[in-house]
Amino acid sequence: MHSADRRSAHAAAAAAVQGEPLIVQVGWAATAVMFSFSLSLVVWGRSGL
Repeated sequence: MHSADRRSAHAAAAAAVQGEPLIVQVGWAATAVMFSFSLSLVVWGRSGL
């Protein structure tokens, strides 16, 4: 991903969450963390990809 793509993706994400309450942002962050951790446990349990 190029830096311009990252900046535009970050700007889009920032615009999307700009009006959301803090608790909603924290909830989405927690969901992303749980999803990522779950995937990492599956990969670890299967001993790799």
